[in-house]
Amino acid sequence: QANPWQQASNAAANNWNAQRPQQQPNMGYGGTAAASKPAAKPAWQQPPAKPGAAPWQQAAAKPKPAWQQPPSASPPPAAAAAAQLFQQQKAAEAAKAAQQQQQQWIRTQQQKATEAAQAKRAEAVKAAEAARLAVQQRQQQAQQMQEQHKKAAQAHAAQRQAATQQLYQRQQAAQQQQQAQEQARQQAAMREQLAKQQQPQEKGGKGAFPGKGAYTKGGPYTQGKGAKGGKAGPQPPQPLAWVDQLSKISSVPLTQVHRPVLDLKHRFPYLSMSHDLTHAQVHFAELGSGSRVPLSPPVETINLDYNKHVLVPEGEVLPKKAEASDAKKKFRVRVALMTGKLLERPTHPINKYQFVIHKAGDAADVLPEADWIQELDGDEPTELTTQKNTAVRCIKDLYGFDLSACIFHRFMDLHYETYDGTQIQSTVLLPEVWKCPELPASIGKQVREIEEEFTKVVSYQHELTPEEIEEEKKDYFKQIEKERAQGQAVRPGEREMDRAERLEKLEEKLKQMEKNPPEVKPTKQVEKQEKDKRTVVKDISRPVFVSLLNLIGLRQGDFSHPSFTGVFETKLFALCFDEMIKVECSTHIVSWLKDYAVRWESEEEVRVAKKKRVREEAEVRTKVLQERAAKRQKREQAQKEAADAKKKEEEEKKEEPTEKKEEEEKKEEPAEKKEEEEK
Repeated sequence: QANPWQQASNAAANNWNAQRPQQQPNMGYGGTAAASKPAAKPAWQQPPAKPGAAPWQQAAAKPKPAWQQPPSASPPPAAAAAAQLFQQQKAAEAAKAAQQQQQQWIRTQQQKATEAAQAKRAEAVKAAEAARLAVQQRQQQAQQMQEQHKKAAQAHAAQRQAATQQLYQRQQAAQQQQQAQEQARQQAAMREQLAKQQQPQEKGGKGAFPGKGAYTKGGPYTQGKGAKGGKAGPQPPQPLAWVDQLSKISSVPLTQVHRPVLDLKHRFPYLSMSHDLTHAQVHFAELGSGSRVPLSPPVETINLDYNKHVLVPEGEVLPKKAEASDAKKKFRVRVALMTGKLLERPTHPINKYQFVIHKAGDAADVLPEADWIQELDGDEPTELTTQKNTAVRCIKDLYGFDLSACIFHRFMDLHYETYDGTQIQSTVLLPEVWKCPELPASIGKQVREIEEEFTKVVSYQHELTPEEIEEEKKDYFKQIEKERAQGQAVRPGEREMDRAERLEKLEEKLKQMEKNPPEVKPTKQVEKQEKDKRTVVKDISRPVFVSLLNLIGLRQGDFSHPSFTGVFETKLFALCFDEMIKVECSTHIVSWLKDYAVRWESEEEVRVAKKKRVREEAEVRTKVLQERAAKRQKREQAQKEAADAKKKEEEEKKEEPTEKKEEEEKKEEPAEKKEEEEK
């Protein structure tokens, strides 16, 4: 049941509707139903909507019922309340519909976004799967190609090894046959020498030493019985027949020009060979070869002048590299610049030789090299003239020195063959720098000019504006306040009396500073950083001297290292150069021994006569010395006898006074006894 206030409101509304039926809204239900609805608050009594609320949220705010509303002094008519309620319901329905529409739109957008994400995810999965399949296919193809290359390389290596093994076996057989013949010749020569030594003894009086002279009696170099039956003595050193064959007795032939890989491994067992090397042509082993060098190399034929710069343009490499092509034959040249080293004491020739080694950054130290380029060097890369052009271009581009006036010798050729069939020939040339017109040869280093940015500090005088001057003055007083605040701070362990005294002095000082502020200068020196560009000279490569001993001791890296081939060729050149020195030294020794044997036979009579004269002089000198010794012995004996006689006389003279004294003493004794008796 409605309360009295509600009943009064309904009655007023019915009365108003009866008086003004044209203003009554079409509510869709009767006035009684409208009158039974609770009246809503007027607009001026409704609370304000929340800030940021959506329209449908504002429309959905439900008004309080009429019995909960405070009493009003002038309550609205019932028709207005019903119209307002209808509008509120309509607004609530519209807000609800808008809310439902918005939720539907949000769900639609979420569904579309989910479908798009799923589609993108599916496409990404498909792309990843396709990429994985492509990578797997490429890996399979690369693996197949690698296996094919490996099989081809193995087959090629097997063929090359079989051919090298056959060649090595033939060389071993020929070498064994040569050694057997040499041993037979040596045995025959030794038998002939023994027969020659036994022939003089059978004839009698002849010594075993080569020659015609026999030695006299008592001679130190006679054997058996000489012409006068002298005693046997030690035999002096004599040349043997097999000395002529010293240079041929070796584990490997020194005059072999063509040397396959197995032969090089046999000669140099501690050298790591390149896998692609097939054989080497060593030209210094040829008889009469012009590549022989003096055993005492000239000193100071090359001068390292690091102040001499060879400018390399930006983006270029000197010497130029050969362009990549499908050619099956490639050629390159290495240059061995040799000079001597002055040592304080005599030493082995291996320490006297020095070579110019190219040093570029962290790369290994190798002999300078250059690729053959047809347009610059010539058409025939195997001819010495073309190789000389390549070597001259290499040294000129690297060190700035012209070797065109020097004589070049082909020292050795190294032949390679890769797994794809490409043939590479590397030639080592030895120029006669010691015969160059311009001595000493001055070589420099490669440099490159690079522009780089740098920051420099520039100072200038800045004129202060009145505002800046005022700012400087304020900063001065701010500094004073800062010092005052720092002085007020409590110091640990400071007594109160000391603190008061310190603050008093500080305050006097600060007040004096405030009274006499410094004059601010109208100008101020300011420093600022500016960026500028400058040209810097950067070293690319430089030459260094390395002795032959250090070249032989070069350390070889892994086979996969880019500089392995260069280090291998440099070390092989050093070992072959050392072998050439040994051959030269042995040749000089053998030739000297041959000359010594001939000279020994030609000077045999002179030597025998000289030895006979020496022996006669020795006999005469011995006889004279014996006579002098006998005379000296007689003289010493006579002197000894005279000294003994004189000594005897002196002893006799000493004994006579002693006897006289004893007689006098005997005469005096009785007189003394008589006196004592008398007393």
